[in-house]
Amino acid sequence: MTNTELANREETMANCSEELQMEEMWITRQTGGYSCHDLVGRNLRVTPEQFLPDAMCACGPGHFGAGTNCSKCPKDTFNDQM
Repeated sequence: MTNTELANREETMANCSEELQMEEMWITRQTGGYSCHDLVGRNLRVTPEQFLPDAMCACGPGHFGAGTNCSKCPKDTFNDQM
């Protein structure tokens, strides 16, 4: 399911986002200011930023927003959460 975008993300998140077993480590994406988790099981491979970005991705340090919808922090501010 790599490069697959779900048509019914909200329904899927409501039904299984708490049951997804994701790697603890964040993988930083080259663009966009966000990082994502991969799934623990290797029998299902997905592209987190397309599959369930709100559950599997978060804005990185120096960026704010949610999921993959991230923007750079304004001057003299900083987000250090990840």
